[in-house]
Amino acid sequence: MTHPVRDTPCPAPRSISRSSRRHTRTVRRAGLLGAGLAIALVVGAASTQASPYLNGAESWSGSTSAVGGAASAAAGGTSDAGDAAAVDGSAVPTPVDDSADPTTISDPAPIPAAADLGAGPIAAAPDAASSAAPAATSCTLAAKLVPTCGVLWGSAPLAFGGGDRMKNVLTFESQMGRPMDIYHGYHTNGQVFPTAYERQIALDPKNPRLLLLNWRPALDMSWAAVAQGKADARIDQAAQNIKSFPGKLFIAVWAEGEHYVQPAAGSGMTASDYNAMSRHVITRLKAQGAANAVFVQIFQGYPAYAVQSWWPSMYPGDDVIDWIATDSYNNGRASGSNSGDFTNMVNRTKGSWPGWYNWATRNHPGKPLMISEWGVWYSKAEPGQQAVFYDKVRQQLAQFPAIKAMLYFNTKNHPLGTDAIDTTAAGQAAYRQLSASLPRIDLTNRR
Repeated sequence: MTHPVRDTPCPAPRSISRSSRRHTRTVRRAGLLGAGLAIALVVGAASTQASPYLNGAESWSGSTSAVGGAASAAAGGTSDAGDAAAVDGSAVPTPVDDSADPTTISDPAPIPAAADLGAGPIAAAPDAASSAAPAATSCTLAAKLVPTCGVLWGSAPLAFGGGDRMKNVLTFESQMGRPMDIYHGYHTNGQVFPTAYERQIALDPKNPRLLLLNWRPALDMSWAAVAQGKADARIDQAAQNIKSFPGKLFIAVWAEGEHYVQPAAGSGMTASDYNAMSRHVITRLKAQGAANAVFVQIFQGYPAYAVQSWWPSMYPGDDVIDWIATDSYNNGRASGSNSGDFTNMVNRTKGSWPGWYNWATRNHPGKPLMISEWGVWYSKAEPGQQAVFYDKVRQQLAQFPAIKAMLYFNTKNHPLGTDAIDTTAAGQAAYRQLSASLPRIDLTNRR
């Protein structure tokens, strides 16, 4: 993704030698939190980047990310002189994934006390107004969790906020005036997922919800190594965990991979290596019995990557990918990069790049599309822009019939500020109106 104000990428990752005798990949990587922010998680014998859009990693440690400029240069640099320095990821704190399997973390950076991580007990779902029974609807789920009508409406409900996850879900649902259809969670390496709280959220008898779970399976090795089978034990365990879940769920393997690409042959992190890694993970999960997984390919909403010669090589193939997704944000201002309306957000262009929606529908006709993260940053200078944008989504969404799911990344604790839907009364009212305009979808047949 891009910086929420400037049309610039996050500083790119660079590989660092783990020892003087053997080169390994990426001991600390910069990633993008939808808005284009580099953030990292310490994993393995050296520090590596966890998913930058964690709802399970909602607390910060004091360490910072060590980032370089290789992928940024590969993506064509920035569109505004001086922006690379302005988005220096080294000043960004590190999120800590409180669901991490401790066996996968051997040399962590400073981590907050457990009380600060906000894991907390899992609350029972109360009889809240937001948990009312779904209204009668003719919309249901077809194969691969594609709604027969309408749009699946979801969220990462309090990203980087910690606390009781079910309470976060119910609070967000109360704010928007209806239950959500999809809960968005994030995992890395050998973490066990779906977690207990994700299962509770999904299997809530009052309001069942779908799961979209991002998984970066091996931050401690290269994509080439994963494709060669070196993470197979981890993949096999994930397959058993997924298989044990009673129903279908969305799985995304290594979302926003563009930012990690190192085009040099032999790097182990080329676009072709990504393709091979993703295909290997998905085919092995299926072979191990995870037939209930619906696979989503998530790209960054940053056109400068899409125009690179290597970018088309990343897509693993229609035979293994069920949905195609993007993460895209609005800067919360009337002008400037990443401004504009909903049409602009889903179809940002650059050179020969026609925009994500146009590319996906032309090259992969019939594939359901998802906006797996989106948000509108609050600007003190233009506080009304959140409401303006939500209204534009309501007015323009029907122009993009292939979009079958949208998930809001709702955060109040991002270093760049907040995109929370309740930041202003007008914004919340507009989001509620948007949410009410969408038909409810019967999720009970997800099996």
